[in-house]
Amino acid sequence: MSDYPGAIWIPNQNFFPNTGKKSFIILHATAGGTSAEGIATYFKNTEGTNNPVSSHYIVGKDGHVVQTILEKHGSYANGVVNNSNWTGNPNNYTISIEFVKSSTDNSDQLTDAQKQAGFPLIKNICERNGIGKHDADDDTGITGHFAIDPVNRARCPGENYGIT
Repeated sequence: MSDYPGAIWIPNQNFFPNTGKKSFIILHATAGGTSAEGIATYFKNTEGTNNPVSSHYIVGKDGHVVQTILEKHGSYANGVVNNSNWTGNPNNYTISIEFVKSSTDNSDQLTDAQKQAGFPLIKNICERNGIGKHDADDDTGITGHFAIDPVNRARCPGENYGIT
């Protein structure tokens, strides 16, 4: 049922239904955990709590790609907005991708397997959704969670992925 061929489908209910066209990809890092499947289970376990969380995709250190939320929905991924350039609820117009990083400060480097799995995933999402590289004249792009919440998420996703 996944949007991306080859992704492992481990769904949860932590989403805003049918939020429409997506214009940004937001890169995240998990600040803990060891596998994409484990993070998907963690997301599922937050259903019905006072802090439900999720993302559309998770890229494991071993290159496994897990999808937990369909792209047509908004995932509970971006939390607090501390940047006035982001209007409304960014979850409604973004696709979020978590990269598993075991260190709590997201200082881990991406593994080769994560790069080999994650970068084609990003390219595919961009092509299917008409998301371009961000510039001043473009209302689409790829950035990190830090762009939405530079106060609390300055280290998310951590390593520079070539985004500014």
